[in-house]
Amino acid sequence: MFKPKTLNDLRPLFEKEGGGSGDENLKFSQEYVTELREENKSWRLKHKELETKIEDINKSILETADKKKIENEEFKTLADERATKIEELNLQITELNPYKEKLETYQENRKKQILDSIEDADVKTEWENESLDVLEKLIKTHKITKVGTDEGKGGKSKIDITGKKWDDFTSVELKAIKENNPSGYEQLRKAKYNRS
Repeated sequence: MFKPKTLNDLRPLFEKEGGGSGDENLKFSQEYVTELREENKSWRLKHKELETKIEDINKSILETADKKKIENEEFKTLADERATKIEELNLQITELNPYKEKLETYQENRKKQILDSIEDADVKTEWENESLDVLEKLIKTHKITKVGTDEGKGGKSKIDITGKKWDDFTSVELKAIKENNPSGYEQLRKAKYNRS
């Protein structure tokens, strides 16, 4: 499309009317007018499209803002629910603290009781830093039967010999069996050496 820059560039597009020589009698050619109308129409369509797009973008921005407001409200609700839950859990912690303290006291006393029942000082030293669970397993493994749950009652431990042979025990355990269960010790010794 031809884009005129000056009035002289426009002269070929004008048709002279009435034979005068002045510019007032010039008229645009029909082709040029049609071309300008088409271009004007095209620009109006583009303008209308842009206005529609701007409206759509504005609506989208408003919708997004509304969604964010809704989400923020949901987050506030969620935050309120979490705060309520935290308050409930703190209340439970406060209620359970005395029980926790009692359990810890029981576990410490039970651990002390188990350790006190072990006669071998080296074994006691080796196991004194272990948890109560580990010490309970030690009792089961070595079949120590005289570890009661009464606090303050001492007593020697007795190793269970039921179904066991002489070779199933360590020398420390055999010594403890001899001291605490002499008849059981004799029974194991007789079975080992076939003596009557």
